[in-house]
Amino acid sequence: MSDVPPRARLNKTLVFPDGDSASLMMQGDLLVKTTRWLWSKGHLAYGKLPVPSGPIRYIVNTAPLHSNGGKFDAPKEIEGTPLVVESFTTDRMEAVRFTAKLLEHCGVDPSSVLVQ
Repeated sequence: MSDVPPRARLNKTLVFPDGDSASLMMQGDLLVKTTRWLWSKGHLAYGKLPVPSGPIRYIVNTAPLHSNGGKFDAPKEIEGTPLVVESFTTDRMEAVRFTAKLLEHCGVDPSSVLVQ
């Protein structure tokens, strides 16, 4: 995945491998819009849920809960899906890292997703 500028307001476009695109206004949009695209294209399905970020915590789940029963710190429901993401909006590198981890989990090469 290409580098994301350090500004909170991005005004950038996320371009997926199939040519679909989504506007990015904030770095938290990386995870939200990528999750929506993965779900709509069938790369992310119930059989691949929840998506772990580590041994206890999840990036994406059908409820805003981690494996230990703890609640997501910043849950964001993905419109049109049964999914909730742990939305990272304050740390740009964390947003990029977890979006790349989600893409890899779903079998999509992160380098094939561009921020323009």
